[in-house]
Amino acid sequence: MPKKYRIWTQFQNICKYHTFAFYFYKHISFLVKYLKVRTISSMKKLLSLIFLILFSCFSVLAQESMTDSLQSLSEKIKTLEEKQKRLEHTYNFFSHFGISGGIQAQYQYGEEYSELKVGSPNENYGEETFNRIGIRRGRLKFFYDDKYAQGAFQLNLTEKGINIVDLYMQVKDAWLNSKSYLRAGIMAPCFGFEVQYSSLLRETPENSAVMQTLFPGERDLGAMLALQMPSSNSLSFLKLDMGVFSGNLVNKDIDSRKDFIGRLSAAKSFETDGFSGNWGVGFSYYNGSVFSPTKYKYTMEGNAFILDSTGQRGDYMKREYWGFDAQFAFKWLLGKTTLRCEYTWGTQPGSATSSKSQSYSEVPANDPKYNLYLRPFCGYYFYFLQDILSTPFTFLLKYDYYDPNIKVSGSEIGLSNFTTATDIAYSTWGVGGLWKINKSLYLQLYYEFIANEKTENLTTDTKPDYSTDLKDNVLTLRLQYKF
Repeated sequence: MPKKYRIWTQFQNICKYHTFAFYFYKHISFLVKYLKVRTISSMKKLLSLIFLILFSCFSVLAQESMTDSLQSLSEKIKTLEEKQKRLEHTYNFFSHFGISGGIQAQYQYGEEYSELKVGSPNENYGEETFNRIGIRRGRLKFFYDDKYAQGAFQLNLTEKGINIVDLYMQVKDAWLNSKSYLRAGIMAPCFGFEVQYSSLLRETPENSAVMQTLFPGERDLGAMLALQMPSSNSLSFLKLDMGVFSGNLVNKDIDSRKDFIGRLSAAKSFETDGFSGNWGVGFSYYNGSVFSPTKYKYTMEGNAFILDSTGQRGDYMKREYWGFDAQFAFKWLLGKTTLRCEYTWGTQPGSATSSKSQSYSEVPANDPKYNLYLRPFCGYYFYFLQDILSTPFTFLLKYDYYDPNIKVSGSEIGLSNFTTATDIAYSTWGVGGLWKINKSLYLQLYYEFIANEKTENLTTDTKPDYSTDLKDNVLTLRLQYKF
């Protein structure tokens, strides 16, 4: 085959696989085949036609390239939109999700009979003083909060172990935009002010003696409804809390009876020329019962316990409290001053050795150590807090009183009337200071002067001498970090 034909054949093969070349070849072949180019004029015409063909080929190529580019750009935009949706979903989730908590590292120094909150008890009563270090609280809280509901889960982690503090869901009023909500799970019971006040905000190391007795652990299992008008309403300063609880603290429910707790409160802020502050008051009521593991129950008549054995195992003993609380705070020339008080009274079922609220992880056995004693009680506290001018220091003073059995006093305790050291009243003066190092970190120093009711009828060789004031004062040094 002549060389010129081989070249033409190769050109044809190339054109089969390239769109632009094929388009060019198609038009040139037509011209070569049907036009007879013999003169210069014909050549010029041919070149003009070739130029037009080249221009049209480049237009086709550019159009195809533009189409490919637009398709590629459309796919990239679609990919970016999908990524944006995923990022928006992730952002929306984490914007409703939160973590908070705090750590309280504590050193305590106590006299011989004092009860410290960290470390082990004083096993050697021959030692006049002892000290302990530990983590009083290590709180870690996770919560998810949106327009309609909130879920919360809080743990307490210390060297003694891990336990659940909060585990609840809360449904909000998203329809009327009020402050009302329904909460169910493990939570602080809606009684009084101090029990519901966060331990990471409280200025003293612990709650008052009466609240530690009635609500040990500060949590219970139940459901609560809170009713409060929107902020724009003139009655929004009023709030009604009411709920039903197991009455068995953070343990599984063991009986069919439930306890009712209610609190009506009012709180409001005020501001005048150079003077601002807030106030609050509340009235609480508790109506419940305690499962009786045995048929033997003791109730007070006069200044003595009377045995009632007419019942049977599985009966219930009445548990009823009333409470009043008030708070007042204002800012003035010397800094912020805060006053708080709370008074609680009622009837409390307990045991011979403790007036604390009874709680069981299982239905208790029919054993005399579980016999119930019904005690009429009262308790109260008073806080005085004073910020020192505009410094980060706060002075605090607290008086705390708890009488587990108001029907007996002094030398009546320990007579042949079934009364024991559990019926002794205690009063405590606490004085200390706070150094707010920054918004998350503070140092607390607090000393408690604890005095007990005196009776000579409980003095033996193996027990503390209650005819005098026991040596049980406590010094607490705490460093807290809150996040």
